[in-house]
Amino acid sequence: DGAYVNKPDGQEIIVLHDRHFESPEVSRSIVYHESAHALFRRLLVDKRFEGDAEMLVRVATSEKIQAQLDAIYADKEGTREYYKANPEEAVAYMYQHWAEGKLEIIDKHALTVFQRIKAFLDQVVNALTDQGRTEELLRSFKEGRLASEFSPLTAADLARSNEITRSA
Repeated sequence: DGAYVNKPDGQEIIVLHDRHFESPEVSRSIVYHESAHALFRRLLVDKRFEGDAEMLVRVATSEKIQAQLDAIYADKEGTREYYKANPEEAVAYMYQHWAEGKLEIIDKHALTVFQRIKAFLDQVVNALTDQGRTEELLRSFKEGRLASEFSPLTAADLARSNEITRSA
């Protein structure tokens, strides 16, 4: 439903449609899936990760992962045929559903790679949504990261100040 695009200038983008932003869960799911395509292509060309693309394909096409994906897509035969015929899609679906907590990966190396990517993507997707942006602003204020931009006060300082005012 979304798309991963590798432009001729080397820029990599994930395309989401306006309707995807109506639900943070849907946009997050699509970003997870499409980013797995970006990861896969990067692994194929970067010598530092030689063998990792093959490892992810091996895990994604294993009986355990395929059985989990088949259960998720039990009513979508076309999707099942698609990821069974295309190893990169199997990796993308595996990552998408692992990141959503719907699929278990036992392979430790694949799990480590996916955990690092998910942490980064969660930050990106949260920044795209009003709720995520609001939470980040409030967290930043609470932790004092906005103090230099607005004032030297943090939420904790204001709370202590309010307690002092009430008790006086």
